[in-house]
Amino acid sequence: MAEFIRILGHKALTTGYTDIYVVADLIGPDNATGPIPQAVIGSIILCETGGASSNVDIRVVPKGDTTGASHNIFDTFALSSNQTKIISPGITLSTGDKIEAKASTTAVNIFIFGSELT
Repeated sequence: MAEFIRILGHKALTTGYTDIYVVADLIGPDNATGPIPQAVIGSIILCETGGASSNVDIRVVPKGDTTGASHNIFDTFALSSNQTKIISPGITLSTGDKIEAKASTTAVNIFIFGSELT
């Protein structure tokens, strides 16, 4: 199994949920064997850039699940004007799992750092 340490995702958030990072699917035919792609989320950085407070919601959604808010790990996480917050969640994800996020304003950037294992 190979490990790749990298920026897993980054975006300027909007007021609706958007995918920030999705763990890759298996490569090959339907009955392919081998290691299942995984990821370990080391840190999530949120940065408010617009000079006004904002609230951020972050979800960890298992593959194929559509139940929404039941997967929130941060619900209305408050950011002050021009504030940066670093979160170290230590989350492990597998093929098709994803992290979604939204903010109450369009002036919040999100960065996800971690390792991909394939």
